[in-house]
Amino acid sequence: MQQERLSFIFLLVILCRHGVKAVDLTACEGETAQLTCGDLTSEVIACDSDTANLHCDQGHIKVLSANYGRTNSATCSSGKNEISNIQCTQDSSLSVLASRCDGRKYCSIPASNTVFGDPCVGTYKYLNVSYICIPSSAIIQKRTTCEGDTISINCNNRFIKVLSAHFGRTNSATCSTGRPSNEISNVQCIQSSTLSVLADQCDGTHACFVYASATVFGDPCPLIFKYLNVSYICHPNNQFIKVSAANYGRTNSTACSTGKPADQISNVQCSQSSSLSVLTTQCDGLKDCYVPASTTVFGDPCSGTYKYLNVSYTCGPVFLTLGKSAQLKVIAKLKAQLCLCLYAFEGLQQFSRHTVVFLSLFMKSRYRAASFVCTVNMQQGRMSFIFLLVLLCQCGVKAVDLTTCEGATAQLSCGLTSHVFACESDTASIHCDQGRIKVLSANYGRTNSATCSSGKPADQISNVQCTQSSSLSVLASRCDEKQNCSISVNNTVFGEPCVGTYKYLDLSYVCIPPSEVIQTENSCEGGTFGINCYKQFIKVLSANYGRTNNETCSTGRPADQISNVQCSQSSSLSLLANQCNGKQACSVSTSNTVFSEPCVGTYKYLNVSYICQPNNHFIKVSAANYGRTNNETCSTGRPAGQISNVQCFQNSSLSVLAAQCDGKQDCSIPATNTVFGDPCVGTYKYLDLSYTCGPAFLTKK
Repeated sequence: MQQERLSFIFLLVILCRHGVKAVDLTACEGETAQLTCGDLTSEVIACDSDTANLHCDQGHIKVLSANYGRTNSATCSSGKNEISNIQCTQDSSLSVLASRCDGRKYCSIPASNTVFGDPCVGTYKYLNVSYICIPSSAIIQKRTTCEGDTISINCNNRFIKVLSAHFGRTNSATCSTGRPSNEISNVQCIQSSTLSVLADQCDGTHACFVYASATVFGDPCPLIFKYLNVSYICHPNNQFIKVSAANYGRTNSTACSTGKPADQISNVQCSQSSSLSVLTTQCDGLKDCYVPASTTVFGDPCSGTYKYLNVSYTCGPVFLTLGKSAQLKVIAKLKAQLCLCLYAFEGLQQFSRHTVVFLSLFMKSRYRAASFVCTVNMQQGRMSFIFLLVLLCQCGVKAVDLTTCEGATAQLSCGLTSHVFACESDTASIHCDQGRIKVLSANYGRTNSATCSSGKPADQISNVQCTQSSSLSVLASRCDEKQNCSISVNNTVFGEPCVGTYKYLDLSYVCIPPSEVIQTENSCEGGTFGINCYKQFIKVLSANYGRTNNETCSTGRPADQISNVQCSQSSSLSLLANQCNGKQACSVSTSNTVFSEPCVGTYKYLNVSYICQPNNHFIKVSAANYGRTNNETCSTGRPAGQISNVQCFQNSSLSVLAAQCDGKQDCSIPATNTVFGDPCVGTYKYLDLSYTCGPAFLTKK
């Protein structure tokens, strides 16, 4: 198979997996071209005395930004002279729009002084509005973080869209505990750039951590103790703009010709050669992009001609926005996956017995040269182009890249399990796109000194033996069987397990598919516990070896052997999960030998709940580095001295990850010096890793 043909197949695979939309757009001179791949975000511009119409086919309106005034001389400028003042803004525009339109499916509002007031007398104004359509199933989530703390947003397998944000103070109650009155008295303190700063860092990512400080957002009111207030949603779309063609000029006499004299539309050989580079610089890689069709932006290729901007772009995975060398690396990764798919199908005897697959896979490292070699020889016939494409789209091997800042915890997952961390005073949000929540584990306290430690003094994070035993029952009672669940992370909800320690909530949960039945079984001490999922695979949800009632396994037992109903072995779930998860059948001896003795003299039993699931993919770590290779990643709020060393490598990173995670369906590992060692003292590091989810044989040497 020729290399060019194979690379083309892999490009098609990317399109097959993610979906690509092609868009053609024309904006007349003086208008604004609106390129969007966010699906959620729309922009409306209405000239003075016109009406702005906001509409959602599905869901409801949420206004993100609005201004009635003028910030450029191109928009709504045709035939107008009063356009020179481009510093014209009306601060109340957003509140006016939000009060009239938020929560509705349709909204019409006149762009006029009567509605908004006149921010600049004598200037011809326009109303510029951006809004999103919140899906009916989406929940607007809110976070408030006090100055000096870190806000954490986690959408698990979905993508963050920040709706509103402000760093400052708008009331005297929030984040006021222990603060003198002069630090909380100014309630008109707002940093206007907060939304754009946070959106730049978080939109389109699965998880985001931002330091609530003047270093990040600027200081809108010195001497006032501020807080960061954020609202956002988690949504499934994550496609980006890639501009493929553009011209600002005129190539025909019909486009944008209404009301124009013949001499302004007769030149149809008008092209601005730099149009494409201007558009790609401003828009490639963004989800939404707004560019005025004006000579200010593009220059004037043909004076006296009324021009228009014609653009073609695609919405697709971030791969399409990468440079050629980066795309080749992604294609290399997919080639590796093809090899794995072929190997898996060979093992399942899906190919002819004459098929021979030679697999030599030197997995990608971002830090050292790597190669992917896969040669497929067939003695009888050649695999067809279509079959290769279908194979790649259906084989079920997934590649994942993950970056985790120092102090946070990397969550690798190939199964149903999701993990959520929320710092004290934040809100933990759990969501299932399909099915219902089942909380597996939870702890409100502190078990390491890295998680939720940013800006905290050493004495508040040194106690790493802080656990609250009731955490799981609290979460389960509030969240189990729901599709969405939010819970405040504080002592009021969970109680205080360790005074003086800054705590966090660490929880794991699964989304039980609607078709799945949770099965519960008991096995008395001395017996053998067995699970058989036949052609599906075991996922243990909960387990306890001990006694929580005096009825189960009580026949013929004296009262003193069944009276202790507070007997639990905390390690039961991890022990059983390690032995059974991912298998089709499993048997375990119900004994102290396996689980150890939680309560001497009590006759115990093993209580297990589980489901049989179709997925049986496991983690295989392919590349990892704990250190720093650029000065952009995980740099927010960090002084230059902590991010300047970009030659920081820890050679043992891969072996550490592989030892802890390979062969598991889920794996959590802190990105800390304690785990990996310190390869460069004084540098703020991050853990960068790649792993694949695939059948069990991928984890074998």
